[in-house]
Amino acid sequence: MVSKTFIPKIRFKGFSEDWKDKRLDSISEQISYGLTVRPKYIEVGIPLISARELKNGNINYNIAPKISVKSYDDLSEKAKAKKGDIFLTKTGTVGLSSYVSEDFPIAVTQNIAVIRVTNERYNHQFILQTFKTQIFYKTAMSKVNQSTIMDLQLQDIRALSIFFPEKKEQIKISNYLQQLDKLIEQKEKKHQKLKQFKKAMLYKMFPKDGANTPEIRFDGFSGEWEEKRLDKIVEIVGGGTPSTMISDYWNGTIDWYSPTEIGKEIFVSSSVKKITQLGLEKSSARILPAKRTVLFTSRAGIGDMAILNKDGATNQGFQSLILKDEYDTYFVYSMGHLIKEYALRNASGSTFLEISGKQLSNMNIRISSFNEQTKIGNYFQKLDKQIELQSKEIQKLKNIKKASLDKMFV
Repeated sequence: MVSKTFIPKIRFKGFSEDWKDKRLDSISEQISYGLTVRPKYIEVGIPLISARELKNGNINYNIAPKISVKSYDDLSEKAKAKKGDIFLTKTGTVGLSSYVSEDFPIAVTQNIAVIRVTNERYNHQFILQTFKTQIFYKTAMSKVNQSTIMDLQLQDIRALSIFFPEKKEQIKISNYLQQLDKLIEQKEKKHQKLKQFKKAMLYKMFPKDGANTPEIRFDGFSGEWEEKRLDKIVEIVGGGTPSTMISDYWNGTIDWYSPTEIGKEIFVSSSVKKITQLGLEKSSARILPAKRTVLFTSRAGIGDMAILNKDGATNQGFQSLILKDEYDTYFVYSMGHLIKEYALRNASGSTFLEISGKQLSNMNIRISSFNEQTKIGNYFQKLDKQIELQSKEIQKLKNIKKASLDKMFV
């Protein structure tokens, strides 16, 4: 009989020995959880960490509630975290993990298990990365009590096993994954800064309420922007749904969008569901022209937008904007934040808020010359491409991280 070996699918050169499994309680000095009662909070004090403050392996001390030094001193030692401790959420959102790298007083709540490893044969960051693997998560979740609220008992955490290689390989793996984490974090910060910059520029490059000109303008353009009603700039078109009871209306070649498909991508070219020509004729939906239509959701999430890249139709959850000839598509798409603000202010409904085409058509907006529209539209399109590129790079790195977690651990 061939004995089973415990080695990962991918490993660094120079390492060949089998990994050995160890129970968490066999490598830990202490596994405990924090305080069970809610203390009095103060503005400035010692952070009290719960699952809410754990994200992407980090601890957000800024948003944590604070307790007084006296309240902290009165706590059990098990409710106090030290530098080097590993957090694992055990109640509610189970399985989030973080490492305490700070050397200052920290208190924890009962939904966090504090794992204190002092044995030098085991690398803290390796353990933390193991907690992020699907294998560990599935094993932990199989122990969860879901009778009322999801809860991982302390005795079950203590009994969880981790496979370890020798210390040098632990460090090699954890260093590689930490570098990936830092790169992802850097990209995410850059992505967030670009989004914030775009938001600021949107409000500066379109006239504010009561203003005739924007705060920032490209060289060569002057004079007041002209005020017009929205329906003088675009044709506002609602959608429709063919009967779902008649199969001849469905699974055709005409794209037919619902609001849930809008908002993630700037350009849309293919819908989840498609209708036939007969289905189009037997409903109030109509074909919307590509490149000249900005889809605008009008209910249950008002104001999500996308530019139609291929002729298509929508259900009745839209008031789509078909641009007239003298207006730039990306310019109108970029001023979507103003249209959304107006729609939200004027929406009505007893079951859910909705903006009608008639209400939307009454909106007054300021419009520049076509040349200035094009300049502004091109500027925001380039900015959006940069944001999109950052987003794709982040997702690529996250896919690499996921694959690494799947293949570099046992």
